[in-house]
Amino acid sequence: MKYTKLTIALMLLPLMVSNACKKDDPKTDDPNTGPQITATNPNLDALGVTRNVTISAVFNVEMKASTINETNFTVKQGTTAITGIVAYAGKTATFTPAVSLNASAVYTVTITTGVKDLSDVALAANKTWSFTT
Repeated sequence: MKYTKLTIALMLLPLMVSNACKKDDPKTDDPNTGPQITATNPNLDALGVTRNVTISAVFNVEMKASTINETNFTVKQGTTAITGIVAYAGKTATFTPAVSLNASAVYTVTITTGVKDLSDVALAANKTWSFTT
């Protein structure tokens, strides 16, 4: 009986030590803990979007405002970049086009991995979606 308890304890020891030594850094342990886009406006593949739409993306965590900019939040019609103003407040990034969008046109929005949260963790992958006016 004495040896059985000792054997069990010795068998469990490496498991306990291994679990105790794991990193607690959520940046590397779980890729799902980084920033994510939880909502967009317009929605993916939306049709009949108003030409004066303000395009937005909502994040699951607060983001570093300096990374939400014209380089990391773009809108294009085909290969033509649309000029506009990018802003960030709360957990929402917005793109307001400088002029009304063309009628019956497809637009593609991209938010790149250049955007980062307050812990300096980047979006895991570019987020791209399209809509039609």
